[in-house]
Amino acid sequence: MLFTDSLIRHARCALLVAACLASSPVCVRAQTPPDTTVVLPEIRVEETRPADPTLEGSRVLTLDADALEATGARTTATLLEARSGLFIKQYGAGGLATVSLRGTNASQTLFLLDGVRLSDPQSGQLDLSLIPTSLLASVEVVHGAGAARYGTGSLGGTVRLRTIQASETPQVRVSGGMGAFGTKELGATLSGQRGSWSAIAAAETRQRQGDFSYLNTALVPVAEVAREGADQSATSLYGRIGHESEAQTISLAVWHSDTERGLPGPGNAPPGGARQWDDQTRLWLTHHQQIHHTAWHSTLAAHRTTTRFVNPTASADNTTQTHTLTLDTYTDVLLGNAWLLTAGAEAGYDHTDVEDGFQQQRLGVFTALTGTRGRWQLNPALRLDVQHSEAATFTALSPRLGLVVQPFTWDALRLKASGGRAFRAPTFAERFSQPGGNPALTPERGWSGDLGIHLQHRSLDAEVTAFALRNNDQIVWHPSAVSPGVQIWRPDNVARVVSRGIEVSVQATTNLRPARLEGGLFYTVTDAKNRGNANAASYKKQLRYVPREQLKLYASIGGRTVRLDLSGRFVSRRFLASDESTWLDPYQVFDAQLRLQYSLGTTSATLALGLQNLFDADYTIIRLYPMPPRHGHLRLTLDFHP
Repeated sequence: MLFTDSLIRHARCALLVAACLASSPVCVRAQTPPDTTVVLPEIRVEETRPADPTLEGSRVLTLDADALEATGARTTATLLEARSGLFIKQYGAGGLATVSLRGTNASQTLFLLDGVRLSDPQSGQLDLSLIPTSLLASVEVVHGAGAARYGTGSLGGTVRLRTIQASETPQVRVSGGMGAFGTKELGATLSGQRGSWSAIAAAETRQRQGDFSYLNTALVPVAEVAREGADQSATSLYGRIGHESEAQTISLAVWHSDTERGLPGPGNAPPGGARQWDDQTRLWLTHHQQIHHTAWHSTLAAHRTTTRFVNPTASADNTTQTHTLTLDTYTDVLLGNAWLLTAGAEAGYDHTDVEDGFQQQRLGVFTALTGTRGRWQLNPALRLDVQHSEAATFTALSPRLGLVVQPFTWDALRLKASGGRAFRAPTFAERFSQPGGNPALTPERGWSGDLGIHLQHRSLDAEVTAFALRNNDQIVWHPSAVSPGVQIWRPDNVARVVSRGIEVSVQATTNLRPARLEGGLFYTVTDAKNRGNANAASYKKQLRYVPREQLKLYASIGGRTVRLDLSGRFVSRRFLASDESTWLDPYQVFDAQLRLQYSLGTTSATLALGLQNLFDADYTIIRLYPMPPRHGHLRLTLDFHP
């Protein structure tokens, strides 16, 4: 393959460690074997299967609170980069961070926060560097098409972010930290319950200068310079109040974030003074009620985003504002003892003030059936979406079928398969931006299929998945001549992409009394190629910035008072040109964290000392956007239980 010799040696060592861990006879949480009884899904995230039963048969990765603490990640981008099969395209430290899953682009993976869509309808993307992990209780990555449940955007997969919930007893958490390059952070969380009422409030502020040194190869002679104009300041506020009775729960949550950051541009050019302000407010009301064998779920969500971009060099000062309103409601009904019927609808309204302002209405209806028969578990699902605006009306039909089979009486082994259709509707920017927007664009459409085997036995949790993905009518921006000597960039439905690959994950836990050792890996091979034009130089070539191979490793050892966390990631070369003529070299990065915990009565303190880029690797994820050298951080967290 494309890994360096050093990378292969590290990978072999990691596989040996994983094999040793797997042989340890220690119990882990096992997946409940399928039987002939189906229960209504509880309002919580499962560890080894999707929280939404309409996605059964898919590969699922869940990162819980332990994973969040072990990585020391402060943003969702850093967390997913360390522990998932996603490739994070990061434009330097503190810059834009988007994802690629199974060769798809940033707008083809859907992100949900407590079931509410996060992507901005203006750009269709989500900047993961703006979502702090302090808000999150867990993250669930569902691989494969999810349009049968969620509609537009879920071609490569769906990432479900679940926010923190109120504790049963009163709790106060205060945290603060500092680190290299002028990093400072401070946060606090208060939560508790009284009778049937619960409440939680959280606040966090972060600052970063980002003035690390890097080698500027554009200078003559080449010299080491300090990164300028890469500062960032962010504030996040979150609150939730809920009421729970025997048959129903209702809650109201709000999240507000305000971020200002410099955008220094490529590292071979002097900073141009560009800056961006992102201000967003989200409000969502959820209601769950159960009557006999029927459960009702509803979420009403409102979202406002304001983004201002200033670039003195280009004399640009642009502000855009987007509003969305969405109602998602569905019901789960038991049919006998073995089948669960899910049916619902989603209605939404989006508006942006770009140019003269544009708006669209969305409606989706879906149904799914989940049940077991012997050792077989089936999950057929179907959704119809209609999207209307002044320019056009789109419709999309998204079928899906999931299958889980227990081939032997040994309930630790599962065979899994899923297949379905997905689509992505064009964004406001692609259809209406001036100049260059194309109102005649049609949705991207694709088919996705998985086949895998999942083993959970004692200390071992291992899964191997083969996947295939075909996207048609992919939207691509390209230059177009409007007059002699004048060109503009314009999007068209021109590309066809075929992506195939393998995903391998292994994790294990063992007791080394009095310590505990945990470890695992996630390895992916992704062959994503352009199949649009047989006469083009890019035909059957790997897509730009899609690595063929990734390997994520992690291990954690220690007891209640001392714990050492280690992680490493290896990424093969990324092509810069569509004809594979130029590329970025592979890179490998290691991180380490030491956690010390001390408890006294109702108070506990955790001190975390972390080192990123432990061996001081010189690398870039995106060309000309340098990543920081070796650096450290120190964080203190105090928990009070009055």
